[in-house]
Amino acid sequence: MINACRGPVVDNAALLKRLEAGQPLSVVLDVWEPEPDLNVELLKRVDIGTAHIAGYTLEGKARGTTQVFEAYSAFIGHPQQVALDTLLPAPEFGRITLHGPLDQPTLKRLVHLVYDVRRDDAPLRKVAGVAGEFDKLRKNYQERREWSSLYVQCSDAQAATLLRQLGLTLCIILFVNVFLMPLPDTPAGPLYFWSKPPCLKAGILPYWAQRAP
Repeated sequence: MINACRGPVVDNAALLKRLEAGQPLSVVLDVWEPEPDLNVELLKRVDIGTAHIAGYTLEGKARGTTQVFEAYSAFIGHPQQVALDTLLPAPEFGRITLHGPLDQPTLKRLVHLVYDVRRDDAPLRKVAGVAGEFDKLRKNYQERREWSSLYVQCSDAQAATLLRQLGLTLCIILFVNVFLMPLPDTPAGPLYFWSKPPCLKAGILPYWAQRAP
């Protein structure tokens, strides 16, 4: 059960009673009843608990700001546009190559390169019950990036489809073996020819030719 909308949507007292009774239920809470004075005993029993951090990313904030700016500049008769990427710092992980199919553990590691929710879970548990700390965490949470900030080079079509649906930036790479074949000498010197393997005769890749050093 995941609640990331409003605390009172879930009866926190009833939820705690169920968890204390040992009934199997995985729980993730970003919102609490009440806030900011959340039930510390409930926090101890949920799988993941965060301080109402909502879903704001750095890209989301920048995108909203540019939309307001562009609308205002158009309104006053001086329309301007801002490229979103010019406002954003380079992400911690910007490019990664994924070889082969995508399994659940690999997907988990990939997602954690962009954001690991445990970074927000641990600080809340550390200060739970201390007056004022809940609001302080909300106002000073760590920077979070969108999944689109991670550029993935991928060789598996199914993996590429899934990652694209999740919102990551994709580049599909076709890994092939090439054969280096010498051609007859030319006035400019030996010419070497990069040939497609027989399975690629349909024309997926172009031929490449280059002079020998």
